Amino acid sequence: MNARKLLISVACLVAVGAAVDPRSRGFVGKRYPSEQKVYKDEKTGRNVVALTTSPADDDKIYQTHPSWTSDGKHIVFRSNRTGRWQLFAVTVDTGEIIQLTASPGVQAATACLSRKRNALITLEGNRIVLLDLERIFSGDQSAIRDYAGKTVGTVPHQAKLAGPPSWDAAEKVLYLGLEWPEQTAPKRWSIHGLDLATGQTTETVRQDFRIGHVQANPVVTGLVMYCQETGGDAPQRMWVVRADGTGNRPFYRETYGEWVTHEVWWDSTRALFAIWPRNEEMRKKPYGIASVDLQGNWKLHCRFPFWHVTGAPRCTWAVGDTFTGEIFRVDLDTGDRMLLTQGHRVAKRGTHPHPSLRPDGRQVLFVSHHFGSPDLFLVDVPASREEQQVR
Repeated sequence: MNARKLLISVACLVAVGAAVDPRSRGFVGKRYPSEQKVYKDEKTGRNVVALTTSPADDDKIYQTHPSWTSDGKHIVFRSNRTGRWQLFAVTVDTGEIIQLTASPGVQAATACLSRKRNALITLEGNRIVLLDLERIFSGDQSAIRDYAGKTVGTVPHQAKLAGPPSWDAAEKVLYLGLEWPEQTAPKRWSIHGLDLATGQTTETVRQDFRIGHVQANPVVTGLVMYCQETGGDAPQRMWVVRADGTGNRPFYRETYGEWVTHEVWWDSTRALFAIWPRNEEMRKKPYGIASVDLQGNWKLHCRFPFWHVTGAPRCTWAVGDTFTGEIFRVDLDTGDRMLLTQGHRVAKRGTHPHPSLRPDGRQVLFVSHHFGSPDLFLVDVPASREEQQVR
């Protein structure tokens, strides 16, 4: 065989190998070195930690769902660093990054973490898959080689998943927001409960508007908040329903055309949300971070043009972001706000920060363009007034 033929044969073997080996650019359990960088915010003087800094696009789990594993040691995120969107976990203490999925059918934006154990739910094709994260974190290649998780159910025939599912507080049921594209009659959207033991789905509620942000209460079993999703201002944004379909009603009842957005559970009976002042006329009316309880009693906590809001049970503070990429701590008792860090969007453009509080409320995770591409950032959140004065 002459040299030219040899080179062609080697090139073909390499090409075939790359084509048949789906793990050539990443595989379940693969470890990546830390990318962490720490810098001091020039306005607040606080240390800000960038958890990811590669040229890839990285995005966090939406702020309606947990981002930390149940033991608090890892943060789960999605990234296209292998050429396709997959799920990863960054180890908080060391910065090491661990690949969690590698299948081309994974829909990484559907990740839903357990609050009780190191596990998550995601969608692969139409399969609803449970991943044992302890198995992946173990590093035992014989245990995780080609690991694809356990199928616990499927999306009902002719339906499409509308946003990430949500684990019930008891974690025996998973709530699915569904769209039924082939249904021409009204009520094309529904919430179904998936029994994780049997794989059977049961309809909870059906609506004639697009259902979004399905969130099971993290404390009370069988209580689900959802929204009318429009991509803008809905006439009645926030809704709540029980697992058996009873009690379906507006959660915060809109009265004067507010632009209500980005609702999240605060505790067993209350939810936080933002009222966005879309024009000068709206600035003459209540706007900012507000909360509402299951009896419909609501309170405005801080009058400021916040975009997203996040809270944590037993915390008397929340965190809100702005269109310009500022991250604020807000005292929900007094309404006082404190800038934690800024400069995370360029000219009001870029990925939304979507802040999430650690379950104890002492750190906030968000997405930032500080280093050019979307990355995951952390900053500490002071709890006491004395800590607030530290710079």
